[in-house]
Amino acid sequence: MELIQPSDLYFGRRGWIARLQARLIMKVAALKKINRLYESAFSYEGPYPEGLLYNLGVSYDVAPSDLKNIPASGPAIVIANHPTGALDGMILIDLLSKARPDVKFMGNFLLSRIGPLKRFFIDVDPFDAKSGGNVSGIRESLQHLSGGGLLVIFPAGEVATWQRGFRDVKDRPWPESVLKFIRKAQVPVVPVYIEASNSRTFRLAGKVHPMLRTLLLPRELVNKAGCSVPLRIASPILPKKTEDLSKTAYNSYLRASVEYLKPSGRRRPRRAERRAARKVPDEVRGDVDVKLLCSELESLRGHYRLFVSGGYEVYCAPPQQIPNMMLMIATLRERTFREIGEGTKNEIDTDRFDRYYRQLFIWDNEALRLVGAYRLGLGDEIMRNYGLKGFYTHTLFRMSPPMGEVMSRTIELGRSFIAREYQRKPASLMLLWKGILHVLLQNEQYRYLMGPVTVSGGFQHTSKLIIAAYVSRFYLDRKKASYIRPRTGIVVPARIDESLIAEVRPIELINKIICDIERNAFSIPVLIRKYLQLNSSVLGFNTDHEFCDSLDALMLLDLRRVPEETILMLSKELTDIDVIGRFKKIKD
Repeated sequence: MELIQPSDLYFGRRGWIARLQARLIMKVAALKKINRLYESAFSYEGPYPEGLLYNLGVSYDVAPSDLKNIPASGPAIVIANHPTGALDGMILIDLLSKARPDVKFMGNFLLSRIGPLKRFFIDVDPFDAKSGGNVSGIRESLQHLSGGGLLVIFPAGEVATWQRGFRDVKDRPWPESVLKFIRKAQVPVVPVYIEASNSRTFRLAGKVHPMLRTLLLPRELVNKAGCSVPLRIASPILPKKTEDLSKTAYNSYLRASVEYLKPSGRRRPRRAERRAARKVPDEVRGDVDVKLLCSELESLRGHYRLFVSGGYEVYCAPPQQIPNMMLMIATLRERTFREIGEGTKNEIDTDRFDRYYRQLFIWDNEALRLVGAYRLGLGDEIMRNYGLKGFYTHTLFRMSPPMGEVMSRTIELGRSFIAREYQRKPASLMLLWKGILHVLLQNEQYRYLMGPVTVSGGFQHTSKLIIAAYVSRFYLDRKKASYIRPRTGIVVPARIDESLIAEVRPIELINKIICDIERNAFSIPVLIRKYLQLNSSVLGFNTDHEFCDSLDALMLLDLRRVPEETILMLSKELTDIDVIGRFKKIKD
């Protein structure tokens, strides 16, 4: 029993030339091995698709959390890259048929010639939707979806190879016809990335002639014996979330949702860091005696308490007035940052800027505990006493003299944290922002809030690049950005095609991609999202080698651009102050 016989390869010729041609093709394309694979799978005790992979010696690796992204029921379309050819289909048939027995593949695949696999295919060329022969296949595909089925499409329609000369091995541009079909279907779309590739010989053959590449596809299948293929499966893209995207933005977003799943790795520790990692971290200092803290707070209430909200008090004080609370802040900083894999490894987290920066902090008056804190640098004081070098930002970004005028009207924010016990309470961060509002009301000379917002070093390299590309595309203040220069810039050993998200404005769509890449371990940092909601701009990005290669986004908030509803929300209790008037009278 053979899948392909020599007579199938005569192509209209007769005699010894036809037989010689057939033998040559059988040898070059390794079709005898394909026939043996086809036959041996019938003797496998399990499902035929599983038997094909077993006898080929190929396995695949997919995380249990990714498997949960396959809808258990209901209509959906799976889109995937197409790196190897038949193996891609074999893997997805085996994987998806176990989760969804109703799965079907849309296309004119050679795999559909295999009897036991024929039921998985709808014979249609989705890349030539106007062809008369395709009408019934497209209709059948839509009926399959309307009946609640799962449909798989390889949008590229052909195997990946070199694009742009000899640089990138990836899918060719996805045809608009298939993307139009996907959007018209109005069902959830599940992106899948298959991490595999064909040989260099295969790609070189394609440069000579596309038919040579096609001829070598069977050989590429059998030479994968013994390999394990990693898969990534993203959460479904819901039609309602993308309905406002333009055609170009939608098409690019689908491709980005697949292509960006390619693993880019996380940072590898440098030699010095590996040596430091072997050093046992100092034990975090114990909490300061609560009696000392309460006594200190008692002396602050007259001049440095900003407001009371429920059981919480919010203060802003210089370090000289709060030696005990400053020690508690430095202790809780270190403890909180260590819980997310960061921290200084010293017993407390403090630096030279703590000597003259204000500390804005929340005190739980019922539990008698520190909730969280923000560090504030008053720009005019710092410029007067230290110049531009006195700002923490200067350790990350070089600033030219024209930036001095901006910095003198800026409150620099940083080193924020919320204690673990309070992180799930939205009011905690809100109280800090209310505290900042009170400081601004007391200091009308300030127009800007500025601060580096950290993208943790634990993010995948691709995630960092996506965040930087997106924020720079839509929120960069080019004029002020020209006054600063990052000390190290964005340093990651990866590249992405930024054009794929160039027209995708909704941040929730970008955040979905980040969550998929990070398997929901990370998302776009909350502070970046909050800054952008307040109409902030970004001035640049810098890799901070001192903090696990975290990426710092330098955010600048012009107080004149803060939405009025946000100001009113933060100032509900301030009935005796013209808060809106304070923001409107800010001068250029």
